[in-house]
Amino acid sequence: MKQSNLFIPTLKDSSTEGAEYIQLLLKGGYIRQVGSHDFAYLPLANRIIQKLELLLRAELRALDANELRFSVTNQLAQQESVLTDNQLQLVTDLALTDFSVIQLLSREIQSYRQLPLTFYQVQTIAVDEVKRMHSLLKETHELFVDGFFLHPTKEGREAIYQQLLKAISQFLSKCEIDFAMLTGDGIHALQSKVFIGDTENGYETVLKASLGSYEALQTLAISQGSNKVSAKNYLPLEHLQTIEKDAPRLQIQLFKQSEKMIAVFMRQADELSIVKLHKVLATEEIVDFEGEKVFASLDDLLTECEIYADETVLTQANYLLADCVFLAENYQNVNLASFEQVQFVDLRLVHSGETAIESQGILEASSAVRIARVENMRAIDSSVFHVTNDENERVQIELGHFAMNLSEIFALIVDQKRMGQKMNWPRAIAPFDVHLIAVEIQDYYQKQLMQFVEEKLIQANYEVLVDDREERIGVKFAEADLIGCPIRIVVGKKAADQVVELEIMSSQSKVEVRLDDLLGTLEILLAQNAE
Repeated sequence: MKQSNLFIPTLKDSSTEGAEYIQLLLKGGYIRQVGSHDFAYLPLANRIIQKLELLLRAELRALDANELRFSVTNQLAQQESVLTDNQLQLVTDLALTDFSVIQLLSREIQSYRQLPLTFYQVQTIAVDEVKRMHSLLKETHELFVDGFFLHPTKEGREAIYQQLLKAISQFLSKCEIDFAMLTGDGIHALQSKVFIGDTENGYETVLKASLGSYEALQTLAISQGSNKVSAKNYLPLEHLQTIEKDAPRLQIQLFKQSEKMIAVFMRQADELSIVKLHKVLATEEIVDFEGEKVFASLDDLLTECEIYADETVLTQANYLLADCVFLAENYQNVNLASFEQVQFVDLRLVHSGETAIESQGILEASSAVRIARVENMRAIDSSVFHVTNDENERVQIELGHFAMNLSEIFALIVDQKRMGQKMNWPRAIAPFDVHLIAVEIQDYYQKQLMQFVEEKLIQANYEVLVDDREERIGVKFAEADLIGCPIRIVVGKKAADQVVELEIMSSQSKVEVRLDDLLGTLEILLAQNAE
């Protein structure tokens, strides 16, 4: 393609505030802001997005996945009035913004013999303010892949789950993304994996072992800690009049779930991971208790509330429980293990610097963004999907869900692959394979050799961007740095001898080569760079 025919409105400088990767996208003519929180994706960016979609579709087609497309998206808010309680619960479980696929499938799938099936759609969806602020481009609309897989058996669903994990991993690897696959925090999922990409601009904190492979979302991480349970030299529980005793302390946090009150006990110095609590309770529908409730005694609190305690509470004995706004009295020698209604679970938020499990060193924090997830869900009730067996009896079917944020992946690749204010696109998704530049386009030998080189490259199935503009070479190189094609070929003073300069941008490998040797040399350099 001739660069003179391609709309690339580059900027010498961007006056818009934002992270460096956003500045690069603006300067390179990839995006332009439209409205307060959205971008227009211009031709260069659109070519890259299209290649991302093609790569992903190839991986999903290999799994016999079916792509759907809806001309009108039905937002969940418009659906609630016509959904059953079971359908609403399913939507809540999946955290979807669109319910069109589930509605379609529930009407069309009548027999278990129609299964297994995998469906997905690629669509631009509106995101809420929290998700917008946690994304790299901070857009109110993002390009998502949303999919489902259904199977009549748990074993079959598990097989598809594993295949999807592999397919998404292969897709991200082809995009040359530095990513990790971690245990997810899906509340209602039987199994959940989340794919995260490393970036200092990320909102998600990840903890990694300094000497091993352990890695986890901070909200779900565990550390070595002290697993030693305190010896049962429990002293009698006593009321405490004056707080003078030097002893370990407990704290209480009170929550409300519908009409139920939940009390959580932690060691005074520890912090609660609300995500772990959500998973223990299998719901996000809990709120901090904001009333003025004061229990007359500890026994009253233990009786009226559902009680949870972090398991590290068991490592010490004879706690102080003082200055608690929910209790009318202070206590000493509190030992929760003595109360049968207390459930001990992992609730503590782990921090950087703690000891990693299995002698893997120290936990170190890094930032990341979420880019994809795959989940095995609970079986779908027969009232949602009217699927029957050979005896015409309604049966449950096994459901899985997967999702991917292509807008976030696009921005993440820019952040990970840029070299300062120069871009270096992975070849699989680059807007063009080769950027062909003539130092002086009006020079007869350069113009002629450029045409020969373009023909050879196109015949070898390379996508070529030809800079045919009458522009200063410094401007051409500056804009080529922003466009970021993985291969650059410069036709210059040695054009009369049919010699060009070939450069592989990722490795900065640069060599002069004759026209006849161009393709062979290019293959060698690309192979070396791939090792």
